[in-house]
Amino acid sequence: MSGEVKKADLLGVERVYDEIGLQPEIDICQYAHASAFKLLEHEYNVTGSICAFQRSLSGGGSMADTATPADGVEVAETRDVEQFVNASIEGFRSGGRSTELLGLLAKAAAQRNDTTLFVAKVNGEVAGTASVAYVDASGTKFANLYIDSTLPRFREKGVHRALIAARLAAAARNGCEVAIASARSDSISARSIEKAGFERVFSSSTYTRVATRRRHAAV
Repeated sequence: MSGEVKKADLLGVERVYDEIGLQPEIDICQYAHASAFKLLEHEYNVTGSICAFQRSLSGGGSMADTATPADGVEVAETRDVEQFVNASIEGFRSGGRSTELLGLLAKAAAQRNDTTLFVAKVNGEVAGTASVAYVDASGTKFANLYIDSTLPRFREKGVHRALIAARLAAAARNGCEVAIASARSDSISARSIEKAGFERVFSSSTYTRVATRRRHAAV
């Protein structure tokens, strides 16, 4: 954000992607140095954008209660990592990412010491998963809501809304002052987050390398 982004920087990122057989996908915040955008615009396409959201929890539990859970959806903390990982994969699978990658992301969340896992159920059946990380930054305690996943057959039934509400309540109980989240712009998830009282604070563009472009030689 504060310094020039050079070709060598981009090549280093691309080598990491190439070594694991993935197409480079880079999210650039709107506040990034102008050189980053100029470097990417000739060899990458903008394929989407992500918004970052935040809301205050200074009102304690009563603030979190404004994000009311959906009827018929039960949400609870869980330590069943296998169930969490499998359900997370199933919810994200329709997005086109590899099962291996989705499993790795879910396992990484489960292994973080600052993260609590949640599972949502409808009539006793797992309907979605999500997590919250408690982060202390410069004396302010944040709750980062992330890796929200709803199984396809339970979408549009209030599962995501219930997961948000449960984590906001937990964050307030844990003394968090601010909750943050992110989602694809104009997605259903983004609308659910805004309905829970979050405000957009900034956005980032997603740049994907042109598929037909030849790989850079190692430097």
